[in-house]
Amino acid sequence: MSQIENCEVSNAKQAAEVLTEYDTDYQIKIDMCLRQLLDSKDSWDNVFEIEDEIKSKMRKMHRLYTTPKNQISFDCLLFSHIHDLFMPMVHQEFKKSDEWYFNKGLDLADVTAEQLGANPDYVVPLLAAVVELASLDSHQSPLEKMNCLSTTYDLIFAELKAGIISTISKSSSQEYQIPIINNSDVIPILITVIIKSKLIHLYSNFYYINTFFEYLNEYNSNFKHVLNEFEVAILKMSGLSKETLKPSTVDVVENMDLCKFITVASDIRKKIRVNEDKMTPLDNHLYSVTELIVASTNQNQLLPH
Repeated sequence: MSQIENCEVSNAKQAAEVLTEYDTDYQIKIDMCLRQLLDSKDSWDNVFEIEDEIKSKMRKMHRLYTTPKNQISFDCLLFSHIHDLFMPMVHQEFKKSDEWYFNKGLDLADVTAEQLGANPDYVVPLLAAVVELASLDSHQSPLEKMNCLSTTYDLIFAELKAGIISTISKSSSQEYQIPIINNSDVIPILITVIIKSKLIHLYSNFYYINTFFEYLNEYNSNFKHVLNEFEVAILKMSGLSKETLKPSTVDVVENMDLCKFITVASDIRKKIRVNEDKMTPLDNHLYSVTELIVASTNQNQLLPH
């Protein structure tokens, strides 16, 4: 069995490698689909008509590629070509919805996961997850966008567990055990990651993924769970209002001027002196940040002028 057969397809490059091994003429078929779509472009009145036509072309091609991996590979490559044709129409169709969700995110920018019901220990800046989700617009195919969501979801768990385990390992009294993060905690955390990612086309992207999701689900059954979690989070986010949320008991501190830095550094060092076992994952994160700032400042002072 070749390495290609064993690999997962997550992007256009891998899709091309898969199809090259099974069909050296796949590019001809893609070009044919593109020509047919472009020839009928003038007859499209809205995004839903082109959606139906794309699905029709996909169904025909799927008869030629009998395995889910080959089918999803063809779809991925096809969408890498039609994305710039199709997505502007999607953005235009759902412009108001995209703007509404973007403004909702701005309104909730300072909300913490704790205010939404998560364990206070889970209130940490999930920077890798936020950066990953913020790249959603840059992906072209539904498969690549769905993989972006899955990676974001995995990073949330990875960053949370890393922060908690790091905190436990420094404690002399806490038991060493990997924490169980419940679904009731995940959704509030996911909401904050969505808010921090500041997606300009949130609604459009999820429309795009959902429209062609039946083909994705055949390839990776885990996608359904991840997509459902995101949709639950988005639905809950849409009904939130800052005025009805309880005040946060933690300060995530995303930006620090000199005065704020001095206060944060002083508070963290005081906690360490009094009882290091009371340090939270957020405290440890802030301690690491302040130490990096101090180290960087000291290093800069040593540099020759």
